[in-house]
Amino acid sequence: MRKDQQFTDDGRSPGLSAAIPAMIGLLLLFTPLGAPLVHLSYDLPFLLRTDRFADGVSIVQMDGESAASLEQGSPASWDPALHARFLEKLSTWKVRAVVFMLPLEKSSTNDAALARAAAQCGRVIFAAAVNPEGDPRQRGGHVTPPPAELQRAAAWGVPTFAEHEPEPRRYPGEISSAPTLALKAAQLVSSPAPELPGTERWVNFYGPPGALPWFRYADVLGDKLPAEVFSNHVIFVGPPDSFREATGAYAPLRAPGTDGGHRGFSRAELEATAYLNLTRKEWLTRLAPGWEAILITVLGGAAGLFLGRYRPLSAALLAGAAVLAILGSALALMWMKDVWFAWTIPALVQWPVALGWCAITRTWRLSQEMHAMEKALANAEPMSRPVAPAGVPTDYQGETPPAVRIPNHRLLRCIGRGAYGEVWLAHDEIGVWRAVKILFRNHFQEATPYEREYRGIMQYTPLSRTHHGLVQILHVGREGKAGYFYYVMELADCEERGRNIDAATYRPRTLSHELDQRTRLPLLESVGVVIELSESVGYLHSRQLVHRDIKPANIIFVNGVPKLADVGLVAHVAEAKRDDRKLGTQGFVPPEGPGSIGADVYSLGKVLCEIYLGRAVAESTSEAAIPAELSPERGQEELLEIIRHACAEEAQHRYKSVKELQVDLMHLRDRLGARP
Repeated sequence: MRKDQQFTDDGRSPGLSAAIPAMIGLLLLFTPLGAPLVHLSYDLPFLLRTDRFADGVSIVQMDGESAASLEQGSPASWDPALHARFLEKLSTWKVRAVVFMLPLEKSSTNDAALARAAAQCGRVIFAAAVNPEGDPRQRGGHVTPPPAELQRAAAWGVPTFAEHEPEPRRYPGEISSAPTLALKAAQLVSSPAPELPGTERWVNFYGPPGALPWFRYADVLGDKLPAEVFSNHVIFVGPPDSFREATGAYAPLRAPGTDGGHRGFSRAELEATAYLNLTRKEWLTRLAPGWEAILITVLGGAAGLFLGRYRPLSAALLAGAAVLAILGSALALMWMKDVWFAWTIPALVQWPVALGWCAITRTWRLSQEMHAMEKALANAEPMSRPVAPAGVPTDYQGETPPAVRIPNHRLLRCIGRGAYGEVWLAHDEIGVWRAVKILFRNHFQEATPYEREYRGIMQYTPLSRTHHGLVQILHVGREGKAGYFYYVMELADCEERGRNIDAATYRPRTLSHELDQRTRLPLLESVGVVIELSESVGYLHSRQLVHRDIKPANIIFVNGVPKLADVGLVAHVAEAKRDDRKLGTQGFVPPEGPGSIGADVYSLGKVLCEIYLGRAVAESTSEAAIPAELSPERGQEELLEIIRHACAEEAQHRYKSVKELQVDLMHLRDRLGARP
């Protein structure tokens, strides 16, 4: 990954890139805007975690089926005598305690029977009624205990989560005059009695709704269950209705219901979970507000600082890795240490925002740099005619160059023309020979291919000087108003004089011109040329770039070394796949089209076929075969098999990479006793 220049002179400093996601994170953390993300931070680890073992509690549901079989109405109106029979039954089964979730605030003629049964059972806890207006734990709301006769026979408490509780995730404060049902049950059955922690507590669920063992009330009375089911258990008795606030507040961890909808936890399940948290000391704690704010700030700031230093693709990969790391850390912290924090804010907001901001600022900066370069070129003074270098007669004027400005270079002769531009022989102020390619916007029917060529040069230029097998691009310029761009590159050898350049007679040495002169190359020379080219093409592929137009005419020799030239179609693999244009040269493009690594392999195989077997054979047959005039020689059949493998019509039968082709050619060269 290449680090980009940091923004320091345009107001978009690293400090600003870090501050934006940090401030967004704090805004979401401390305002209602971030409440859904905070809830998700708490809920999601439960959904990803396997259910925890929660032994020692059972839920008995006062459901509709039980009400119908026992001829009872709503759960609040069930006959206390029925509860007395229920307790008598459980007392014979050696349960640890029984907790009734429904308040019994009105006296009844059957209270005496229920009181006797409660005293016989031993550890029974009845629920008190809480005034639904306001929060009794914070505002001293009214609590109505059970009838006096039941108070003398059993303990009592208030539900841990009242019906109007807005968030059944966090444990509310305790009422000094009345303990919660969960705390009272824990105090009755545990020795020593558990103490409430001084820190804020959050419910640590053991599974989704229905995960705790539950049974129907009627089945308990109907002798349908063995006594061992409830032995040494704390029984929580209540209706199966889902806990939800009257205004429709969110109930956590909603699970699929039998009616096709979703249900939340019942009050009995929540109370049993609270009891287990207390007795097993497994409640959750949230990171302290100050530390959580610092963590959110650091994570958001780090996103802005680091992502701006990389290219978009590398930054996206880094952001993805960071999100996974944040998720893994949050899960480990909650599952192993029972601590949680609002981790979805950095994972789902801060890092994506930082990634988008860096992409926007990078695009803006590149456009500003391009504009500045065009402005500088437009304002540049005309260059004085330089002194002719060695090899150029002082009276040689060359051809009339086009009306273009190439700073510090003198254009002498056009040495190549294509559909979209020209290549000129030039020399710079100190007399070094160069080639300059100029592409004109008005030679293109539309802007897309013109911009595509420019993007290709921009992607290729940084790599061109990092590998000996690539033509070096030394400078790139663009004149937006004049409608052209150009690039200066190293000059190919002269066909006749090598590096001894004569401006009047210079002709670039290309592989295509070699074939014009020699028809075909010997076996070992052909193998050597393609081995060199394979290394260059493989280097491009390792940087996720494809050439898309490999052919003999685009291969030049510099100091005798074959190099890839005409790089205007070079593109990133992802961009090449999206380009549906018919690019490349007929005969060197595979059936599936250009733009992939496999297509470059095919093109390189066709180059090998043409330089060894000759153009006539390569163009007239799809199956590589020895022409009649070519004498048999050692290694010939092996080379033909390599050509067939590289030029297979179906991609799955072709070499998977240029490296595989290069290895086979090197093995063939070694078997023939040749050395590089």
